[in-house]
Amino acid sequence: MAEPAEKRFKSSLPRCASHRSSRGRGVLTLQAAVEEALCGVSSLLFHGAYKLQAVASAFERDDLALPHLALFFHHMVQRQQEEAQELLRYLSQRGGTYCGPDIQRPDCEAVCSVLPALDLLGLHLREEVGVLVELSRMSRDHGDPQTHSMVQSLLLNPRVERLKQLGDLLSNARRLGCTMDTRGRFGEYLLDELQDELKG
Repeated sequence: MAEPAEKRFKSSLPRCASHRSSRGRGVLTLQAAVEEALCGVSSLLFHGAYKLQAVASAFERDDLALPHLALFFHHMVQRQQEEAQELLRYLSQRGGTYCGPDIQRPDCEAVCSVLPALDLLGLHLREEVGVLVELSRMSRDHGDPQTHSMVQSLLLNPRVERLKQLGDLLSNARRLGCTMDTRGRFGEYLLDELQDELKG
């Protein structure tokens, strides 16, 4: 009679459909569920960086040149990629594997003005915060305080700070008269030129 499969907990964490567990290969100090969740979250972070890269490119077009906004999104992409790489290093140190699933093309071609771009970033960050809170809780429930601490310090706390910064940017964009339409207006220009958060 075969061994029963490991029990799966109900969760909204991104799962890696093609995950190959590291059980039986070397020293694995992660629970299988935590390893799979870390693999799925890594993919989510890489997909987010790809999506933000597409938004940054939209602000570099000749008909919508907002260089500081493009730079702001490029900085977000760089942070996202660095955090994803750090998560992969952590996964490797703990003996886990990353499957590297295909990342789909982002669906943000219609985003070509300031408010929709900032709204998209806000939705993305809130989704990631929800996933990271669940990952943190799951690792704590599985008796893995090291992963819990790493998720809190490396991934969750910086995103909460970014959400606060983004809230300020959205408030200022609305005050300056930025709209949801695709034509650049004076408010977008003012935001791009005057907002300190966009300059680095």
